Amino acid sequence: MEPLAVTACGMATGVGLSAAATCAALRCAIDGFRETRFMVDGEWLLGCPVPLPDGVRGRGRLMQMAILALEDCIAALPSAPDPRTPILLCLSETPRLHGGGASDADLLAELRSIVGLAVDPAVSSHVLRAGRLGAARAIAHARSLLAQGHRTVIVVGVDSLLTANAIAHYEKQGRLLGESAMDGFIPGEAAGAVALTMAAAVHGQDALLCLGSGFAEEEAPLGSGKPLRASGLAQAIKAALADAGCTFADIDYRMTDINGEHYAFKEAALALLRTMRIRKEEMELWHPADCIGDVGAALGPIVLGAAFFAAKKDYAPGPTVLCHFASEGPQRAALICRYQKDCHG
Repeated sequence: MEPLAVTACGMATGVGLSAAATCAALRCAIDGFRETRFMVDGEWLLGCPVPLPDGVRGRGRLMQMAILALEDCIAALPSAPDPRTPILLCLSETPRLHGGGASDADLLAELRSIVGLAVDPAVSSHVLRAGRLGAARAIAHARSLLAQGHRTVIVVGVDSLLTANAIAHYEKQGRLLGESAMDGFIPGEAAGAVALTMAAAVHGQDALLCLGSGFAEEEAPLGSGKPLRASGLAQAIKAALADAGCTFADIDYRMTDINGEHYAFKEAALALLRTMRIRKEEMELWHPADCIGDVGAALGPIVLGAAFFAAKKDYAPGPTVLCHFASEGPQRAALICRYQKDCHG
């Protein structure tokens, strides 16, 4: 199957309001962690908020982040996008931010209008509520849209775990990093965007080719109490390798949505043991959440954008990267991507 190509990216995170700024911070391991307005167990909670004007809250905050990432991505395209360019908007599995009766369709229409794209019911834009797996799901959906004749599809992921509902939810589970929960994560908020096109349509551009994808379900997700064998993630990785026609000998490094919890690191390590059948001296594991916190549905596009940027600026360990993602539940996904300079279709 013909691969898709990432040709541009945009970001708005707690360490930068553009892909260039964010990726520079990630490369230097600069984090944006600071005390938030939330208190957990008598101490101020560490988080990674996006530096937006004071008073921007709720749905408006989500929109501001999405607009910044989308405009950054559009500005990086070699030419202005068609006004009817589809947008695939990736959000959390359950609503966290945009209350007040606003529907997903309203959110998407407002986003298109603000960035100057056509607001037309006939335009094939969609909302995917798949959390961290959103970008991987969106790639499969984008393929069908590009086959219909669209030149470009833009995937946007936006989310915030720095809301009262999200904090209360994760505090109840004991998963927020603090004195009483050392095996926890730091919540953040962010938006990421990537522009996708068919690889055959890319001429004279650098691009990150999405060669293969795989999906599976984990038998022992976090909180299940079952012994973790990472069978779901291992199955997803094997499927992605088979889809791409690759083996681990072709993989240079990994980029994941790991947020700092022991479970996620253990799952990644076990999945590697179950799938890598050759000896490699190094297999680096990159995880942007180490600098920007857990940003939920925004992590997928940010991972793809960070891989694209690292290869473009020649500081990635190599051109081929394994990206893998885990939802809050049992769903797992993996992507095999390879950077190619001056693509000629």
